[in-house]
Amino acid sequence: EKLLLVWKNTYETGHEIIDRQHRRLFSVGNELIEALLARQTKADIELRIADLLDHIVEHFHTEEEILRTRDPKAFALHRDQHLALLGRIRDLQTRYHQGQLSSSELLGFITQEAIGQHIRDDDVQLFTATAAGHAG
Repeated sequence: EKLLLVWKNTYETGHEIIDRQHRRLFSVGNELIEALLARQTKADIELRIADLLDHIVEHFHTEEEILRTRDPKAFALHRDQHLALLGRIRDLQTRYHQGQLSSSELLGFITQEAIGQHIRDDDVQLFTATAAGHAG
């Protein structure tokens, strides 16, 4: 049985670029999950973590640029969520590198926090709420 991230319509924000980036994050996240489940080398896993982090940083930047013009208050709040999440990812990255983080902890973070909470809860809610009266 595969433990992979599956895209659902409920993850749609209605913003084409954001949704495309979210799908890409699912794809990169799945590559990391598959590498962990296949027990690939630490170096391979670390490359995939770095790749995921790069995509997340780029995605957060895009989201913030959109929100900055749409809703400055929501932008500030969302940026704080992003900073917290990035801090958490970088912490996990360091701990994994030092051998202090299990694969299951890393899997839990990817599937629950990064994807589950942030995309499903924060982003969908936010972009649906701020979309009223804004095209793109």
